[in-house]
Amino acid sequence: MTAELNSMRHKIKSIHSDEQSTMLLIETLMDEYESLRNDKTELVKRIKTLHDVIEELNREKEEKLPKLKEYNNMLKNAWYDMQETENSMEISLKLWQRRSSYKSLTRDTDKN
Repeated sequence: MTAELNSMRHKIKSIHSDEQSTMLLIETLMDEYESLRNDKTELVKRIKTLHDVIEELNREKEEKLPKLKEYNNMLKNAWYDMQETENSMEISLKLWQRRSSYKSLTRDTDKN
């Protein structure tokens, strides 16, 4: 009977120890669960913020892209116009130089 009593006391202590370990494990797991929930909530907020920023950038792009394309075309046209003007100026300068050299030649021949 004493052996049975000692065996039962040992089982009770073991069960009590197991119960405490289980409660501690449950508490730890609940803390981890809360932490994961909080992390998830924070990540969802960040993802939503990123999504909103991307949406805003897309809106800005859609608003500005046509204007930027228009400005690009205007700059190209201005560059081509400048190139044409430069070419015309070079031609005019060459013609003027030829005319000047021709005049100086005719003056020199008139003097002789």
